[in-house]
Amino acid sequence: APANGSLVITVTMTAYANSQSCSDQTVSNTVTASFGAAAPIAIGVTSGASNVATNTFSTNRTDCNNGTIAVKKVRDPGASSPADGSLFSGNIDGPTWGSPITFGGVTTPLSVAPGNHNVAETAAGGGWILVGYRVITNSSTTAVCSTDRRDYTTGAASVTAAVATGQLTLVCVMNTKAAPPPPPTPTPFTPFIPFVPPLVLTTPTPTATPVPPTATPTATVKPTEKPEVKPTEKPTVKPIDNVLGEKTPGALSTPIAPSAGSGIAGAAGSINGFFALIGIAILGAGMALMAAGRRKDRD
Repeated sequence: APANGSLVITVTMTAYANSQSCSDQTVSNTVTASFGAAAPIAIGVTSGASNVATNTFSTNRTDCNNGTIAVKKVRDPGASSPADGSLFSGNIDGPTWGSPITFGGVTTPLSVAPGNHNVAETAAGGGWILVGYRVITNSSTTAVCSTDRRDYTTGAASVTAAVATGQLTLVCVMNTKAAPPPPPTPTPFTPFIPFVPPLVLTTPTPTATPVPPTATPTATVKPTEKPEVKPTEKPTVKPIDNVLGEKTPGALSTPIAPSAGSGIAGAAGSINGFFALIGIAILGAGMALMAAGRRKDRD
């Protein structure tokens, strides 16, 4: 360069890692110049100038006003099962809250913008059931979560957690477990006994021989026979050879005419004969009726 001229030196500044801080950063570098000689020749700084070069870098971070959220697991003291190492997963505003955690564990704080955020448990292992959530603002990951079920919001699958700038909000999540069902009662062993049907002695039923129906003979009603009425024999009147009477003495006796009487004896003899005929007729008729009755009984 000319003796009375000026020398311009350009210094390349090291880029600042502006993601490391939320405030602007100023970087300074000492400027030295040398000529290609056996020994460096220092160039003095003219009056009013500086051999220190400075540069200010503005931060480009957008999370400098954020807060954080962490989730902690709590076991219900009334659960029938102790903490058994089961793992639980969930999300914050959709993305996962980090690695699964177990009882007493806490997630790595997640940086979020100030405001309300949705926290939900999405998977519970080992048969554990969600009880509810408890939100603690301006807290820390070492804070102790309540074990009283009454401190937790129940009946919802998620909870809204408010976050402030520069603060951590801790969300406690409680789970419980129902008592396992009792083991089934063992069925007593029953030895197999083959079924033997009982011996039943049966008497053969005789086969009935069909008998053709016998026609019932129709009784023939015989007409009642009239009793044979025999005519009553009339008494034979023998002629009187001799007329009874007084005789006339002598060889040529003259018989005396018999007394004719009063006529009553003759009439009486006629009446008696009539009644005898009637009695015989009645007797015959009665015998005929008795005979007819016996025939009916036999038939």
